[in-house]
Amino acid sequence: MLSYSEWRYYGLSKARFDELSYRVARDNIKFLRTASATGAICASLFGLVFLLSPTEKFRGIGLLVFSVISTLLNFIGFKLKNEDSRSVTVKVNRLISWFQIMILSICIYCGGVLNDYPAALVVGGLIAVPIAFDVSPKRNIAVVLAALVALGVCSFYFKDIVACTHDLVNGIIATVMGLTISWKKSKDKWEHEDTLDLVEKRNIDLFRDSTTDPLTGLMNRRNAFERLEVMAAESHISNKPIVCMIMDVDYFKKFNDSYGHPEGDKLLEGLGRILLNMASAYDVNISRIGGEEFMAFWVPVSDSDSAKFASDVLAQVHELDHPEKAKGKHATISIGIFDGVAGESDTGNRIYTKADRAVYAAKENGRDRYEFYDPSTGTMEK
Repeated sequence: MLSYSEWRYYGLSKARFDELSYRVARDNIKFLRTASATGAICASLFGLVFLLSPTEKFRGIGLLVFSVISTLLNFIGFKLKNEDSRSVTVKVNRLISWFQIMILSICIYCGGVLNDYPAALVVGGLIAVPIAFDVSPKRNIAVVLAALVALGVCSFYFKDIVACTHDLVNGIIATVMGLTISWKKSKDKWEHEDTLDLVEKRNIDLFRDSTTDPLTGLMNRRNAFERLEVMAAESHISNKPIVCMIMDVDYFKKFNDSYGHPEGDKLLEGLGRILLNMASAYDVNISRIGGEEFMAFWVPVSDSDSAKFASDVLAQVHELDHPEKAKGKHATISIGIFDGVAGESDTGNRIYTKADRAVYAAKENGRDRYEFYDPSTGTMEK
């Protein structure tokens, strides 16, 4: 036997069911609009035909009323389609219930009251409407059972006992079939959406894992060099400058040997947080390209962009936690900068090499500083 949770939420948790309900409701509203538009067009055409007949004017008016109501439902559905609020799920389900009640009311009147219409019409309504929409079984069973009771009452008052018995037997069979099939169909829909959601999240995780550094959360080396290659080509074609900045933690091996690798990872994580914040503030690409080495690259908006960025990084690195901060010690980095227009032979890797050459000059000149690459001398102190 199914538990209430398995029946009501298709084996999912309530939170997960509610999360996916929004997406299912969006699909339901598309079908509701299609069904109501089709119903409005058909009812209008047949209604006009019946109005031309002296004996069928009442039915013609009824069909035109149905057409107007269907058009109204379609309009409301259109408004809900453009809503982004999560509360749209409740509104859509409520609208579907009204649509379902309208269809079943017409079927009950025709099949349970009018003797010239077969009760099979109600049977079709009891089966077709629940199957058409992926709504919760609790909502389906409430509407369908109410319709079944209404059919029985109408048949009892307006038909003989034999016809009433047939209506009830056929109606019960239709109800059981409709609810069972609609539950299975709706369950498949929710499981499909759940699977799609999990696959999408997994793909996002895989993409993030393949493009970011796990320790710092920055762009990884492969992703960075792919982007730098494109930017270098664009710089050469447009004759606009590009900045490539290499940042290397000073005496990192000695730091690890003195304080241990966990402290070394903590230092890199702290530097990663600084650079992540600066990536947004300065609108630059920043990556960890290996060990204690980081790279930033972007298209500058002014001549002072790179110097300002480098000075900001140097100052913030001094504020990082240090095992001997109480003694006045702090971490430092050396920075090498390429700031210029990429030449014809300047690939992304070549620009990186030029910036890296400037890093060595920064280290030779005392560390905790930045140097610019100079094509005439190799580097130039700044």
